[in-house]
Amino acid sequence: MSLISGLTIGLPAFILALEPNYNKIKTSFFINILSNSIPGGLTTVINILMLIGITSLFKISPAQTSTMAVIITGYTALLLIYRISKPFNFLRKALLATLSTIFLLVLITTSGRSVFSLAILTPNSLLILVLLTYLSTKLFGIFNQLLVILIKKKNSWFI
Repeated sequence: MSLISGLTIGLPAFILALEPNYNKIKTSFFINILSNSIPGGLTTVINILMLIGITSLFKISPAQTSTMAVIITGYTALLLIYRISKPFNFLRKALLATLSTIFLLVLITTSGRSVFSLAILTPNSLLILVLLTYLSTKLFGIFNQLLVILIKKKNSWFI
């Protein structure tokens, strides 16, 4: 998980924390934290549970399952960085492009896969991964929308 931690938590937090922000916070700190963490967390949990179920059903190897878990978790984390980075400026675009490129390079290069113990995916595993990536995008959007609706309806919960 050091790949995901470094690329989707450590580096973006460091870069984005250096960006000046003079805007007054419009909502509570708690709402900001929830609205940024819940959609990505729920999406990741559901994806991993579906991945485990599907790979168990089709008897996919643990190495393939682990690699798919890293990819789908990294993809979901990049979705979150994309959402947090809006509205885009040059720094945020460059950050997202750099993180995505590094992530892809790790996945497609022999040295990257070796360092992070990632397997080369079989066609069946790739098909499962494409399905889960699509579902991840949809789930992330749904959870974002539901959270916005919930916060608007029950704003008094988050005082």
